[in-house]
Amino acid sequence: MTNYIDSKLIFFDLKRCLILFFIFMMTACGGGGGGSSSNSSNPTQSTATATPPPTLQSINVTPTSSSMAIGSTRQYIATGKYSDGTSQAIQSPTWSSSSIANATISSTGLATSLQPGNTEITASSNGVTGSANLTITAASLQSIVVTASSTNIPLTFTEQFLATGHYSDGSTQELPSAIWSSSANTVATVNSTGLVTSTQSGSTTISASVNGITGSLAISVTTATPSSISIVENYGTSSYLPQASIPTTLYLGSVIQLTPLVLYTDGSSMVLSLPVNSTSINTVATITSTGVLTPVASGTAVVSVSFSGFTASITFTVSSATLTSVAISPSSFSVSPSSSQTLTATATYSDGTSQVIQEQVVQPITWSSSANNVATVSQGVVNWVSAGNAVITATFGGKSGTASVTLSP
Repeated sequence: MTNYIDSKLIFFDLKRCLILFFIFMMTACGGGGGGSSSNSSNPTQSTATATPPPTLQSINVTPTSSSMAIGSTRQYIATGKYSDGTSQAIQSPTWSSSSIANATISSTGLATSLQPGNTEITASSNGVTGSANLTITAASLQSIVVTASSTNIPLTFTEQFLATGHYSDGSTQELPSAIWSSSANTVATVNSTGLVTSTQSGSTTISASVNGITGSLAISVTTATPSSISIVENYGTSSYLPQASIPTTLYLGSVIQLTPLVLYTDGSSMVLSLPVNSTSINTVATITSTGVLTPVASGTAVVSVSFSGFTASITFTVSSATLTSVAISPSSFSVSPSSSQTLTATATYSDGTSQVIQEQVVQPITWSSSANNVATVSQGVVNWVSAGNAVITATFGGKSGTASVTLSP
């Protein structure tokens, strides 16, 4: 009997020990309910949170306000401002015109004026929109000027000619609808867009006509050979900034167009239609086949071009600084009858740097006068119309600067 009682006591003691052991183990594991609860009770463990990419906040369309004569075109640029404070050119926005009876706009931002009136040009991307006002005037075409990078063209070469219309209101605009012709097709031919191809040495005259008005340019086809090549910036109608003068600091939101320029043994020069190549990473800057360079991030971008054994290159630094203001110099001036004044517009950026704004093709500066009956302005040149006062405004990248002009009698 005593042995039976002792065995029973031992059994209960063992059972109690096992129960206490299991309670201890469960407490050490954070109480039952699954192993995942022990992770949440560890104060030293944290979960990394990824930084969300910057979001598009607003879109600035340039030129912000401008006027065009009937039948002309104008390139628009959309620049996005993002939540991290940076600005970048938007590559493929959706373009629209509020009045397609007055002006249409292509998928690449090229507006074409149709009839007098007003319209609003809008760019949209990811639900964000920006717009610019456009006025189509009834100004009449007075004359046409045909220009080219050179009037001396090598054999078997092509060169793009441009036709610029001069209107009754003092404005000038390119004429994409001009009808082109060559006086000697055996020397050089010209296609419907003004692209001239030389076929043999000699002379010819290239003409552009619109509504019975004609402009012409005489050219010579030579046997000269290339001697060097450089990269120039296209900043106006057949106007180019030499490679040594091109600013090598670019800003996010800016766009420039680079073009190869060949110097020949006879001293003549020629702008090529060859693409300028990028040897940088596309995360810093992108470049199109026509040389349009768009910075997309801070860093270094190298562009180069090769032709007939010659090579040229430029190294650009892309800055994240943003445009803060635009100023005109001189800020106050006077113009007498039959005279003019050339103005300079300077952009200042958030890092304190500044650059003279060139008359670029792909990102133009817009000039306007508060009183066209007193003074007109085109590409920074102010012309006297009548006695009085006017305010000249330069707009670039969504910022504007002004200058006061007095027109003497």
